Amino acid sequence: MASALRRGGVAPDEVALATLLSSELVTNAYLHARSDTRVTVHTDGQVVRVEVFDLGAGGVELLSPSSEETFGRGLQIVDALADRWGHDSGSEGNRVWFELVRSSERVDDSFAGRRPSWRRRRSAHQGAR
Repeated sequence: MASALRRGGVAPDEVALATLLSSELVTNAYLHARSDTRVTVHTDGQVVRVEVFDLGAGGVELLSPSSEETFGRGLQIVDALADRWGHDSGSEGNRVWFELVRSSERVDDSFAGRRPSWRRRRSAHQGAR
């Protein structure tokens, strides 16, 4: 996935964030659906969108684990770092996706203390909880 994003001109910090969030979604699919999983990646120069499909029968739920619990934070990470995310669940399985909105202002990566080339624009989670 990372090489596809780099070929698409996606900045290294965006690639790293997309990889992290994808890992969270694929891990959730593995742990909960225990089925084949498919990942699709799309970028159009302004938005990076990643979708993870699984054949699981269960739905998707954003949990609020206690500080003592060691699981249940994957979607919290996606919710905190993605600009948008959502899911569709049905008889054919689950599709969980996230989007990163790319900034039109590019910053030269050679400067120390640079700000990320992506910008955070929070919007409400979409999909049933």
